[in-house]
Amino acid sequence: MCILLEEPVTESFEEIRRITKRHIDWLNQSDATLDILSAVVACHYTGQKWLYADSICDLTGYARSTVSVVLSQLKSLNILLSKSDATNQSTGRRRQLYGLEDGFHEILRFSLRRVVLELNYMSNDLDILFNKELSASDFAFINKFKDDLISGLSLVRRCERELLSLRENTGEKKNK
Repeated sequence: MCILLEEPVTESFEEIRRITKRHIDWLNQSDATLDILSAVVACHYTGQKWLYADSICDLTGYARSTVSVVLSQLKSLNILLSKSDATNQSTGRRRQLYGLEDGFHEILRFSLRRVVLELNYMSNDLDILFNKELSASDFAFINKFKDDLISGLSLVRRCERELLSLRENTGEKKNK
């Protein structure tokens, strides 16, 4: 890994990278994805909300092809956003800028959505089992399991609401 950020940001970057790693590991993504996303997050909080792919290459030391693949993956997962550079007045193709809409909140929200999806998949699998003929003991076992699954889903949704509330309260404090 080669991160070329200024000294004060570099110390904070390692903490951002450590926190981001948990989410990236869960998605089975590469170290390049971790480094690139961490660099985008660090830049987001130092005032650079939008970055060109070339800038990300310079920050991380990764080749343009690696950065392009990772940015496409993160964009398809709705973790990163992209927009055309409106200031580019050349006749050629407009360069793309990449960034986070809401900062690290986007990554947390994605992780929570993933938990909800996994719980829904499990719930659907249990529904398939309910439609089969089961013995009374199997039915009771699966019913208890499904209740726990629904309870877990409720907990995740409560976490989503708390995250949204925290975000709104933080926004209010910034505006005061």
